Amino acid sequence: MPSKNSVKRTPNIHSKVKSQVLKAIGSERDIMVWNNPTGTFMSPSGGIVKVGIRGAGDIIGLMRKNLHIVRIIGENSFQPHSRETDDTVGIMFAIEIKTGGGVQKKDQKKWQAAFESFGGKYFVCHNALEAKAAIAELRDI
Repeated sequence: MPSKNSVKRTPNIHSKVKSQVLKAIGSERDIMVWNNPTGTFMSPSGGIVKVGIRGAGDIIGLMRKNLHIVRIIGENSFQPHSRETDDTVGIMFAIEIKTGGGVQKKDQKKWQAAFESFGGKYFVCHNALEAKAAIAELRDI
C-alpha cells in the first residue's frame, strides 16, 4: 500500500504547469498531445488506483511533418533520373514536467532511454515556454 505522501489528493503546482503546457502546445495545428497520468492516486471513494507506465513522460505527443522526398534512381547508370514524392510522417515526443528543483527519477531516465531508442524525442520542461521551445526544436528536424 502506498504511503500517504505518495497519494495525490489535490491539484498541485505540477498539475497546473502540466495543464499550461498542454494548452500551450495543444493549440498548434501540427501537434496532437494527450495527458499521460502515471502513479498512484486516491479515487473519490477513497480507493487506491495505479495508472500508467512507471517512469513514462507526463505528456505524450505527435508532430505532423510533411516531407518532399527526391529519390535518385540509377545514380551510377548512364541515364539516372529522379522520382519526387510528398509524404507525411509523425514524430513522437514525450515531455516530463518538473517543478521547483525536481529532477528525473531513475525509472524516468530508464523510460526516456527506451523511448529514445525507438526514435522518440524526449524533453524535460519546467514551464510552457520551455515546452514551446522543445516544439520549435522538433520543427527543425
